[in-house]
Formats: sequence, C-alpha cells, structure tokens
Amino acid sequence: MDRRKFFKTSALAGMALSSGMTGTSCEAQESYLPFNGKRLVLVKLSGGNDGLFALSPREHDVIDAARPTLAKAAKSNGIGVFEGWLLHYYLRELESLLASGELALVPFVGYPSPNTSHFKSSEIWDAGFLPGEQFEKTGWIGRLLDSGSLAIPGNDAPAISLADSEALVIKGLQKQGITWNGYEPLEWYAADLRHWMAHHRHSGLAGQVFKTYSTLHNLSDIVPYAGFPASSLGDQLARVASMIQKDKPYKVFYTVQSGYDTHYGAEERLKTLYADLGASLATFARVLKASSHWKETLVLAYSEFGRTIDENANLGTDHGAAGLCFLLGDNPIVRQYTGRAPDIKFTKIAGEMFLGHDMDFREIYAVLKEGWLV
Repeated sequence: MDRRKFFKTSALAGMALSSGMTGTSCEAQESYLPFNGKRLVLVKLSGGNDGLFALSPREHDVIDAARPTLAKAAKSNGIGVFEGWLLHYYLRELESLLASGELALVPFVGYPSPNTSHFKSSEIWDAGFLPGEQFEKTGWIGRLLDSGSLAIPGNDAPAISLADSEALVIKGLQKQGITWNGYEPLEWYAADLRHWMAHHRHSGLAGQVFKTYSTLHNLSDIVPYAGFPASSLGDQLARVASMIQKDKPYKVFYTVQSGYDTHYGAEERLKTLYADLGASLATFARVLKASSHWKETLVLAYSEFGRTIDENANLGTDHGAAGLCFLLGDNPIVRQYTGRAPDIKFTKIAGEMFLGHDMDFREIYAVLKEGWLV
C-alpha cells in the first residue's frame, strides 16, 4: 500500500473509531453532494495596496506634486479605463475582462475614521463592523455560517481558507470555516493520529479532529489546476479552481496575496505583485469560463487600507486610508459597479491629508450577502 492510500485508509479508520461510525456511515461521509449555487472568492491583498499606483489619474495637481516619481511610473503605458484614469500596465491581463464588463474597479473604498494599523484595519474588514459596534470577534462570513444561511447539503460551514494562517473572516461563534492548504504533510502522521482517535473518541477535541480529517479526505483529490502562475496566489487560486471544477461543497473561498506593505521601492515591488495578480485572476476566469462555472462565481479582491498620497524618501508609501477593490464575474453585481468614475476626496487624520473613502466597504458586503450569497 503506498503512502497516499495508507493515509486515506488510516484516516477513515480513525474517523470511524472516533465517532463510533460503521463502515457504511463512513462511506456516506466520503461523498459530498454536488453544489450548484453561487460562490464567492475573497482575495486579500495583504499589507495595504497602493490604489493610486494601480489606478491613477492622468493629471491631478495634488497627487502629481505629492508623488512625482510614483505618479509618473504609474502612468507609464497605463491602460485607459475611465475618462482621465489609467490602469497600471502590469495589470494588463485584466484588460479583456474590463472590456467585457466582467471586471469592476471600485476605487476609494474604506470606512469612517480610518485606522492605519495593519492588525486593526484587517480586523475591521474581516469583521464587517467598526470598532465598538460588535464586541465578539467574529467575521462577517462566520456570522453567516452561524445563522445557517450558507449551509448546503454535506456541509453546514461551507467556507474555506487557503491562506497560511487562520482567518477571522470565516470564524463565527458556533461555526467556522476550515483552513486548508493541502494534506500531504500529514501523511507521515497517519498511524499516530489513527491511534489517538481510537483512544480519545470521547474527547471534546475528537469532533474537531474528525471534521478536519473528513475535510482532508474529501479534498484529497484536489491538486492545483494547471496553467496558473508559479506563485502563492497562483497556487491558491489553482486549488480553488480545482475545487469548483469538482463541485466541492464550499460557497466561500478565502485567499491571500502578501507583500503590499511597500514602504520602500514601491515601483518594482508593485510591478511584480500586479503581474502576478493580473495573471492569476485572468487565468482563474479563463478556467472557470471553460467549464461554465464563471457565471456562478464572484471574486472580490481588496486590501486592509490604501497608501499615503505622498511618496517617502525611500520611493515608497506609508499606511493610508481608502483603497481600491476589484470585483470580477459575469453577473449583474459586477456590472452595477463597472464604469464608475473615481471621485477623489481627501480627509485628515491627525492633521495629515489622506485619501477619503467614496464608498463604505460594508455597502459592498451587504450587496454580496443579500444579492449573491444568501
């Protein structure tokens, strides 16, 4: 018996022992029912994406004066999207989606009294609440799991994170999504875990262990879909594409692209990030179009905040306020945001000028919840 087959057999045996299931009930756990509803893919651009570098005005006295080097670099070979606005050249693989109305650029998204801490602002976006509005640390998707409004046959908590660490966004008080980035490293511990599950089946932890291994088993046939960039984001979206192609029972997928905290050398770092982001999202759209899953899928890419208007001495930017969101999909929700020309607003934080928000991120969440997920 090879390691992979041994792992599957051992894990299933352990699950059966830990739960008191027979072989028949265990087999029932093996097969998820196909899911034919709508899916949401979240892509967090972690670190604070410089929305003015991704989507820049052709001319703006304040911005051009505040970031002379970065403003010039952002406009170089830029792609015209709105009247007087340019999409960064390294995001050019998204141009066809823009032309077809399957990509909406939503600039200056934020919230009142913005927080420039990575941790706090990320928590606000994950929770979907402003500080003081909610005291339990739960995510906006996690609360939907608690309510049961996302439950589907075979899975009452159909949200999954492919990030390296647990995500608040999919955590509820009673239920939470699963964190998964492949089960291969656990193959080596299959025998030990089978032994543990056999002897501790009445432990309070046994239920969580069973849930995890049930998920790992049901995703054991998932390998990254071919053709994606060889990057962390490319790998995550390749796995999401494979899950969707195989009709795995998940409604929400959470992924992360890191590296956007560009305090120095912003131009070259963002070129690399944008090339990866554009290629990964464009490939994801092509793959799902080929299998007719694209109309059932909506993608939201966002960051915890934007960057400062001013460039610093290291040709980078510092933590800002409002930022840029990307909405992708072949559906009415994306189209309602397409062609929305930016409206530059400014706000002061501790006496310093920042980009103000033109749209509250909670408005987008409400549309996604009421018009797509629920």
